[in-house]
Amino acid sequence: MLKSIDKNAERWALLIFYTMLVATMVVEVLRREIFSYSSIWGEEIVRYSFIYLAWIGASAAVRERAHIRIDVIFNYVPERMVALLYIFGDLVMLAVIGFALMTFRLLQSLFRDFSDFAAKRPPYEGERLFD
Repeated sequence: MLKSIDKNAERWALLIFYTMLVATMVVEVLRREIFSYSSIWGEEIVRYSFIYLAWIGASAAVRERAHIRIDVIFNYVPERMVALLYIFGDLVMLAVIGFALMTFRLLQSLFRDFSDFAAKRPPYEGERLFD
């Protein structure tokens, strides 16, 4: 079962979010045109579905090594150099996307939350970015 999830997780998530995006958009267009009324939540669902589609699609592309790259060089270097180029490309992608910083901050947040919970302190609510 885990093998199936590993193989198809992105496909199913992409299908779910794409279906949700299209269905919500159709409903909202019909509501707007027929009833002259649209909801706030419909626009939010479409917006967040699109964002999740982009992130999950990026994940699927990383899994299949389908991101844009200049792969003609792979034909002219030894196999070990190809492996090093893939590693280098993955490290660059990790830094460029900004996912490394987000992962670091999430791990920090989890550590703080578990520490607060164990010490029976109130959870950290965060500071406001703008007042």
